[in-house]
Amino acid sequence: MAECGKNIVEDVVKQILSTLPPKTLIRFKCVSKRWYALITDPRFVAKHLSNSMHNNLSTTSVLLKRSVCKDTREAEEPEMVFSFLKFRNDIANGGEHAHEEHSYFSEVEDVEIPLKTSSESLQIVGHCDGVICLVDLTGDEVFLWNPAIQESKLLPPNPYLQGYGFYYYAVAFGYDPKSKGYKVVKIGCPCPIGRERDDNGYYIYDPYKAVLYTHMGTDSDSWREIKTCSLETQTTILWPETFQMYFKNVCYWTGQEQHKELHAYEVDYPEDQFIGKVIIFFDPVDEAESSHSKYTSSPLSHSMLEKSHSYSVWAIPPDEVSIRVKKVMEGLRAEFGGPEIEPHIPVVGSIRMAHEDVLNEFTNYLQSRVISGYKAKVSRVVFRSSYYQCVSLLVDSSFSCKNYEITQRALNCNQIFGFCNRVRPHLSLLYGYLTEEEKKKAEEKVNILDESITSMSFPITRLALYKIDYKDTTLKSWEKIAEYPLLFD
Repeated sequence: MAECGKNIVEDVVKQILSTLPPKTLIRFKCVSKRWYALITDPRFVAKHLSNSMHNNLSTTSVLLKRSVCKDTREAEEPEMVFSFLKFRNDIANGGEHAHEEHSYFSEVEDVEIPLKTSSESLQIVGHCDGVICLVDLTGDEVFLWNPAIQESKLLPPNPYLQGYGFYYYAVAFGYDPKSKGYKVVKIGCPCPIGRERDDNGYYIYDPYKAVLYTHMGTDSDSWREIKTCSLETQTTILWPETFQMYFKNVCYWTGQEQHKELHAYEVDYPEDQFIGKVIIFFDPVDEAESSHSKYTSSPLSHSMLEKSHSYSVWAIPPDEVSIRVKKVMEGLRAEFGGPEIEPHIPVVGSIRMAHEDVLNEFTNYLQSRVISGYKAKVSRVVFRSSYYQCVSLLVDSSFSCKNYEITQRALNCNQIFGFCNRVRPHLSLLYGYLTEEEKKKAEEKVNILDESITSMSFPITRLALYKIDYKDTTLKSWEKIAEYPLLFD
């Protein structure tokens, strides 16, 4: 009986403590070892957070960074400070608006962030459950800060994004309710400008590298590299620019979609570089269950229900050429792995339209004009760092080449779907990621499997429209939805 009474008392204490403000709880940790263990227990922390979120009479705080002149008597330079705008929530007790919730502006409170970094260089990334993520723009350091208890943590440097010459970093912050840990995603975005161009005057955009930090409050907290193949399509990459929010366990950026390679004269024209705006999102829960990061994208004008699908127009070689190319593909796949690929040349690699619209555009384009078949001549084998162009046959697209018509046809088709870029045709032999040493082995392997493949010439006899889910790196869900035969004179 006494034990039962003791348990009741402890339950009452837990319930009372779970309704107190964080600053009060911090002081109460000193009361006894039992209270310290209770207040720091993850289950109690979760209960306290839940109570705070459902308390209609709690104070809502908005953190902002603002420019302030401390002394109005002198013409001094303003300084950047962090402030909380506090709003008091209340419920009307009587009258016409009884029981309605109202929010009233209460006060502005300047706060000192317990970091050595200057407020000038700190940028707010996002927040989750009262924990705020900040990034130092000068040194790319990332901080986690809990203003309620005035505790902060500087995340350790990550070893994966060092020495790659990234143009800038895109950072996001969220929470994984499954592992009950906070997660910081950091994406390094490389810039090709200033690098050497290839023989045809093209700048090549390398794929992004991404790392993930999981904060569990244990010694196992650390950075690790995650795959970014879903941040690219066959011919484009997704460029995250600004982190917007963490909502319902998903992190959201706004960004741009751009081509993987640009000719020198296209670099100065943004309309040629960028295809359009996209929403890029990352699910930290799914990431924990897969070796690939679950990045997907959707145009701003499209329904989020269609977020993972894209469409692509492929130029299809004749059957005898496909059989020859597949033998090389099988040999590479046997040594380096990767999905089975249907031989093709992407004509338009990233179309984001409603299903009926893209099908109508494809059909109308082909039926409104007589399109004859044309020949493609392989120039050389190329190796890229991107997943969908890991090992591929580059088709000759020089202006002096008779096969330049393949590039011109691709440009015409691109323009139908709103693209301006002059995409260089390529036929991928392997999807995946290879080290520099593996690329050398792959080059030797291609020569052994088919030593004359770089002098191969073949007709393009069909154009096909494919529905593609770039989250599916096995390609099993990629579906052909239309095909159009081309006539030869």
